[in-house]
Amino acid sequence: MAVVPVRRGDLQLAARYSEEALDLTRRTGDRLAANIALHLLVQAALASGEFARASGFFRDALEITFEASDRPNAAFCLQGLAAVSEAHDEPARAARLLGAAEALLERAGVPRYAMVDQDLHRRVADASRGHLGDHVWNAARDEGRAMAFEEAVAYALEEEDATPDPA
Repeated sequence: MAVVPVRRGDLQLAARYSEEALDLTRRTGDRLAANIALHLLVQAALASGEFARASGFFRDALEITFEASDRPNAAFCLQGLAAVSEAHDEPARAARLLGAAEALLERAGVPRYAMVDQDLHRRVADASRGHLGDHVWNAARDEGRAMAFEEAVAYALEEEDATPDPA
């Protein structure tokens, strides 16, 4: 029920429906439905500029996708957390998360255009590259691309960027 309000821009209604669905999924243990509800809540939070809230939803969804070894949806979560990192002035972290998302999709054999929001990916990449410069951005992105699935998830779930910016 939340999909139509999201597409129409009625984010409050979409969030209300999604929160109800998430509550039901937690009571029933339906992790797939929980992931769908979280993704709808993420869309509403991002569209409203509520990055801290979006971060929480992305983290919850990432935990579910990790437990299910669902790399394509984990990549979507990493990409979303990259957007949150860029919004919090952590461009190197954003570049690492984008690189990790790209590599996850490639290793899973999923074309990038199939599972990620290309506009969001491009905006985050352009913004973080603009803050860091090409050389530093590429180095950070390459660090993310080199991460194994488990490493990428652990890094994404860290509260703060403990990795220094590459020089």
